[in-house]
Amino acid sequence: MGNDMDEEIKYYLIACGTKDYNAFNQLPSVETDLELVNSLFTSGFGYERVLPSLHLNPTTNDLKKLFPNWLRDRERHGTKNILIFYYSGHGEYCQGDGHYLILEDTNSDDIPSTALPTQDLVRPIKN
Repeated sequence: MGNDMDEEIKYYLIACGTKDYNAFNQLPSVETDLELVNSLFTSGFGYERVLPSLHLNPTTNDLKKLFPNWLRDRERHGTKNILIFYYSGHGEYCQGDGHYLILEDTNSDDIPSTALPTQDLVRPIKN
């Protein structure tokens, strides 16, 4: 008879970042940041790197679609999952609205509809 102590735990890492921006300062150190984080968590701590297509300069739509789809995948059901989501890039707090991740395609004149609300990342986890 198994119990909760025997439940398999899976460790995942999603590391992505934006170094090239259309309307914000470029961040050339992002690639190095991502390599260090990937190396530390996959080699050092045994995490499995997932969604590598998001690695560098993901679009707002890519993150909005791929991340929740990965979370909802049947493979994640029935196991205890530990996920680290790491983002290297610009962020912006819009007064009275919330925090946003600034991505390559974000328009500096229209952050609320072209950036990714940070809360959107945790919404699929809560649901």
